[in-house]
Amino acid sequence: MITYNRIQRHKQLHISVLVLLCLQLPFLSCAHTDPVNKELPTIIPEMFFHPLPLRDDVIINAGELGRYRFSEDTTRTYDASRDISIRPELVDLLNELQAIFKHPMLITSGYRSQQHQIYLWAKWLGDRPEKVRALNKKNYATWAEWVNASQDMPGCPSLRSKHQTGDAVNFYRATLDFDSVKQRKLLIGLIREAGGTRDYTPEERIQFGIPDDDNYLLGVIGHPSNEDIKEDEAPQRAYFHVVYRHSASPTMPNIDRIGKRLTPDKEDKNLYTRGEILLIEDGAYGYFAEVMKDTQLNDSEVTVRFFVKEIAKKLGDKISINAVVTKREKPENGWGTQKDLLQYFNGKTWILSKDASVFEDHYLLPKSVNSERKIFLNKVRIPDFQPKKEDQ
Repeated sequence: MITYNRIQRHKQLHISVLVLLCLQLPFLSCAHTDPVNKELPTIIPEMFFHPLPLRDDVIINAGELGRYRFSEDTTRTYDASRDISIRPELVDLLNELQAIFKHPMLITSGYRSQQHQIYLWAKWLGDRPEKVRALNKKNYATWAEWVNASQDMPGCPSLRSKHQTGDAVNFYRATLDFDSVKQRKLLIGLIREAGGTRDYTPEERIQFGIPDDDNYLLGVIGHPSNEDIKEDEAPQRAYFHVVYRHSASPTMPNIDRIGKRLTPDKEDKNLYTRGEILLIEDGAYGYFAEVMKDTQLNDSEVTVRFFVKEIAKKLGDKISINAVVTKREKPENGWGTQKDLLQYFNGKTWILSKDASVFEDHYLLPKSVNSERKIFLNKVRIPDFQPKKEDQ
């Protein structure tokens, strides 16, 4: 009979070991200068269903196999909570870590739909044109072969992620730094210990690829802030990726669900037209730029003029299509009827405003914020992961 070792009488042992190690390692930042919040919110399964930021479509040119468009999942992910069960062991883990570190564990990616996972895969490739070129040089006979080959590339997001089944979670603690190899190894060990163990059968070890000398229930990877794998994470954010091991990965999506092949008539249309205003991503912020030349659907770059001079000097005038976050459009109810979160430059520093009214070429700040209420686009930047107008 299979038994779980992670039961109540062992839980205190795990906590004691973690606390002891934590106290011996000052660089883990367990002692924080901010007052400890004694009323930490309990982690519940519903927290794994975040509304996702909507981003512009990705277009991949697969050479002789054609061009394919990928769109974000436009549905709210928390609707899936009725049909998807989050693995209880992951919920318990985050609550246990909160009790140990006395700080909230912040989920950056819980449940993901199949469509969102496909989009992340496409976005990863779209941001790395050299990877796409390498695949095209292989001259694969079918789109399915091209897609399958991409899965063998180091760092490429899997199209069979356990995020789709509620068996994986990415999270971080704001005050915790683990960019060194030593720090990551220690913290990964602590998290695996906190997750508990299981007496795996030989058949289970073969089925789930678990080594004979490894009884941990959870697989843990620590991604440092300087690593070029971000998936749903905010840029420059270090985080942990935790997977429940004793469960099957989802099946590969049908090839007809992986992108929509563009037909020649659609390729003749402009993707962006001269004079339009785009929001373009750079790190943790988006900056506005004017399109200076019509951009075809099959183009890989768009020619722009940034309004913020410093960004123009940094990025130049030719930007990857995949860096475009969205196109600036008139709100449904007219200019001045919609409010956005932004940062504006007052000549010395960037200041956050949560309810600036949107106008065609500027924003209007609330009366209580600034005597100079009208802020033009050359002094505006938008924090990353702003929802588009249809998602507000």
